[in-house]
Amino acid sequence: MTQNFGINSNSVTPNTVLGDHPPVTKAITIATTGAEAIYTRGTVLGKITASGLYAGLNPLAADGSETAAVVLLDDVTVDDTNDEPAVALVHGVVIADELVWTHDGITEAEQTAALDQLEAAGIYNK
Repeated sequence: MTQNFGINSNSVTPNTVLGDHPPVTKAITIATTGAEAIYTRGTVLGKITASGLYAGLNPLAADGSETAAVVLLDDVTVDDTNDEPAVALVHGVVIADELVWTHDGITEAEQTAALDQLEAAGIYNK
């Protein structure tokens, strides 16, 4: 017997980032950076170890956000003082060319490493 766990074609918002596997999402909170930050659908996020909050992937960080953990599924603006709730993909398939990288100057090798990290977490790319 097949279970759909409440996910069907009517409950998933069309999203150019997603592949053909039913997505598994979770509510997350994106940390404020002290300045307004705009994150777009498809942004790769890392999880800050100390707080459990999420931030744009930064391969040069040493706070947990250097490891790709989830993919943002909606556009989110985080103001200069408040953390912001969001919805992220935690399991499924993404279209790699549609992913957004927040770190200026991220290299192809760092992107490849991040895609490997997402795959280890259950987010596959095509």
